[in-house]
Amino acid sequence: MTVIPGHEPSVADSGLVSRAVGGDERAWELIVSRHTTSLQRLGRSYRLSTEEISDALQDTWLCAVCHICALRDPARLGAWLAMIMRRACLKLLRRRRGRELLVADPTRFDAVDESVDVERDGLAAELSSILHEASSQLPTRQRAIVREIAFDDPTYGQLADRLSMPQGSLGPTRKRALRRLRQIIGETHGTDYLRSA
Repeated sequence: MTVIPGHEPSVADSGLVSRAVGGDERAWELIVSRHTTSLQRLGRSYRLSTEEISDALQDTWLCAVCHICALRDPARLGAWLAMIMRRACLKLLRRRRGRELLVADPTRFDAVDESVDVERDGLAAELSSILHEASSQLPTRQRAIVREIAFDDPTYGQLADRLSMPQGSLGPTRKRALRRLRQIIGETHGTDYLRSA
């Protein structure tokens, strides 16, 4: 039987996610190999150019690397990546429409200013990386709360169910987690990042 690289039947997505979270570069290579074709197909369904699809893929993989620890169901890795890719495609379409508006009517001042978007997106990616790094230093329970809130913004009831915690202890634990997170970021990156976050 011929095995296509990245499609080894013995390696489930959930196993690859676990290895990738642990820093296994080979797991990331397999994830990229396994899912790139379907993500490219998704980009084509939005009628994006080859260059735009490449940009959307780059954004998708960057987001995946920054947030894979927050993926609650590793077996649904493909669906999660597709959701990120869809958002990246829609963002590119909005930018394209902004450019088209500007070309059609250069007097329109409400057209998209891409330089602002690029700067904002770069800062957002940097902040995301810093938050991920800082949250990994929190105690397990605090880290779980921070990542659930950052990824999904659940209600207290949903959060209590997911983490098997009494609702009454969520508030104090969340407060301690955020205080410690700010302390870690302040110590490692200075107070400028705290003001930006």
